[in-house]
Amino acid sequence: MEQAWAFTDDCPLPAAGVGHNRRSVPATRELNAFGDADTLLAGLGSAARAMTLKDKAFVYKQGDAADTIYYVKNGHIKLATVSADGKAAVLGLIGEGQFFGEGCLLAECPRRQSDATSVGVSAVACIDKLTAQHLLRENAEFAAAFMCHAVARANQLEDQLVDQVAHSTERRLARLLLRLTDLDHSGDAAVCIPRVTQETLAQMIGASRPRVNQFLQKFRRLGFIECNGRMRIHPELAEVLRRD
Repeated sequence: MEQAWAFTDDCPLPAAGVGHNRRSVPATRELNAFGDADTLLAGLGSAARAMTLKDKAFVYKQGDAADTIYYVKNGHIKLATVSADGKAAVLGLIGEGQFFGEGCLLAECPRRQSDATSVGVSAVACIDKLTAQHLLRENAEFAAAFMCHAVARANQLEDQLVDQVAHSTERRLARLLLRLTDLDHSGDAAVCIPRVTQETLAQMIGASRPRVNQFLQKFRRLGFIECNGRMRIHPELAEVLRRD
């Protein structure tokens, strides 16, 4: 079970980094390059059902029938899975302006491969599988926005793979925090991040929780992060990525 946050033990934080040697582009901005996704969804009327979720509420559970795709209007959704031998893994955090659950569009994925739970209060739009397939065929704006999301997600997964095989735990953690805050596009201001435990961060970067705690304390001593109720990340954290 995930424990509550504190620098000496566990402190709520977030998730996702900057590309290995290229500039990462957040999915929200890529969607907006083709138009306002919220406006597109509003135009679908009852075909895009609204859902408001409390903290830790399930959108769906691993093994559920996969028959709907979702779009995050506000908040964050955590995707996590458990293997047949009981090993848990956090696959990622889905933020505002991103789709998730799109695996249902593939015939070979009739069941959910992960749990999807709300991090804090979230609002999502739900589009059933048949409607989504129709929109991808008939609605050019929706298809372009969804394609852009898919490319951004593939780019992020490639970055994470490179991180996992080529970089240290310290760099992986710094990259994860920066991606979540989108500091490579936010200017010089510090940014608050969603509440995610150190255990979740550890699962996302393939490290132990004590190692994550060790580097968080180091980042705090260096003035890269603050923890006063909410975790705040300073853009200077990017210095960790510039080291040889």
